[in-house]
Amino acid sequence: MKKLITLFFFLFLVSHFSFSQTYPVGYVYTTWNDPARSRDVTCWIYYPGVAAGQNQTVTTGSFPVIVFGHGFVMGYDVYSNIWSALVPKGYIVVLPTTESGFSPVHANFGGDIAFLAAKMQSEGASSSSPFYQHVTDKSGVMGHSMGGGSSFLAAENNTSITTMVTLAAAETNPSSTTAAANITIPALTIAGSADCVAPPATNALQMHTALSSTCKTYISINNGSHCFFAENNFNCNFGEGTCNPVPNIARADQQDAAADMFTLWFDHWLKGSCQAWEDLQDSLAVSPRITSQQSCTQPTPIIGLNGMYLEATPAGTYYQWYYEGNLIPGANGQMHQPDFEGNYTVEVNYLTYCPIMSAPYNYSTTGINSYEREEIKLFPVPAGDVIQVNRLSGKGKSDVKIYDVAGKLLIQTSLINPQAVINISSLSSGLYFINFTSENGISQSQKFVKR
Repeated sequence: MKKLITLFFFLFLVSHFSFSQTYPVGYVYTTWNDPARSRDVTCWIYYPGVAAGQNQTVTTGSFPVIVFGHGFVMGYDVYSNIWSALVPKGYIVVLPTTESGFSPVHANFGGDIAFLAAKMQSEGASSSSPFYQHVTDKSGVMGHSMGGGSSFLAAENNTSITTMVTLAAAETNPSSTTAAANITIPALTIAGSADCVAPPATNALQMHTALSSTCKTYISINNGSHCFFAENNFNCNFGEGTCNPVPNIARADQQDAAADMFTLWFDHWLKGSCQAWEDLQDSLAVSPRITSQQSCTQPTPIIGLNGMYLEATPAGTYYQWYYEGNLIPGANGQMHQPDFEGNYTVEVNYLTYCPIMSAPYNYSTTGINSYEREEIKLFPVPAGDVIQVNRLSGKGKSDVKIYDVAGKLLIQTSLINPQAVINISSLSSGLYFINFTSENGISQSQKFVKR
């Protein structure tokens, strides 16, 4: 496993403690109106409470929201396995009760799922709501069968939703497969290999393949059933009893296998746990209960020399530099000015938020000293609107770059003559670095101050 930086290790210890804490399950029934569609949306909300039971106060803390869509003619109550797996671990699970009849409108149900995800965010920001300051800025959508397909409709072109997970997703009208092509958020699609109600080849797997997600994973539970993702339900059982193959798995085993995967997925994408991501990768690789495929390719950072700076490429979202294996406090930019010769490494966050370590880069000033003997002199110091460069023994072309203290390139030019004047009137007062690189690649840098 890759070494996590000290900061992330500390955060992991804190987050690991919070993940291991078990919360009582509170719940409430409510109706909200979606003014954009002139539609009332009824739902049950299960949440970490100060005690178990209906209408309990939300416990201290803020929690990610997951909106779960039910299957065709299946009530919300047959998904106690879902909220029992997630709420005690610190999630709010919202279950819409709409479109539960024999003629559901899939577009409406997808709209309800998307509406509830947005509504819970606004509830978290409303001082009059019982969920005030109890909702994080991360939310996911989830669903089973028809609810899985409708989750694709909810997530289409909807980047306010952080991630999605579906269980035995069934094709909808409008098409969830078509909607998948317009989804870029991370997506986990889980199906049962023996599902004869919504065969994966023409349903869940087809949707997974169509996804445009930057990170997507498909999991097939060996011998898995369509109905066993939920508790016992007559309508689902009747439908599954009319087709083949017959699943050869216990309901509890299938639910356990699915929960193992989707809780790790949510712990990573909604809570930022890198340990959960590593555990998920281990499970995908070694679990005998599943087969899987994943497309979450991430680059490995490479360190190169950019003038007087070390630079990590490609660009990421967070950086931490090390010297000889020791963390450099405050070195969190894409570029870093080395102070000593030796090995430098950098950890960079890319797609999955988790740091990836570069190979060591050996920084050496060999060659710079001989170039410094040319006695490049700058004056006046401090400088005004221009700075004069004297290359006392310099010959040939020299590329010149001027950076600010954050490593941003501000001026770039070339010098041919031993003496030259560079216009720096565009620079504000402050400290700057000027880098000279000769035709043979030898580089040196100096500091100067503009008054």
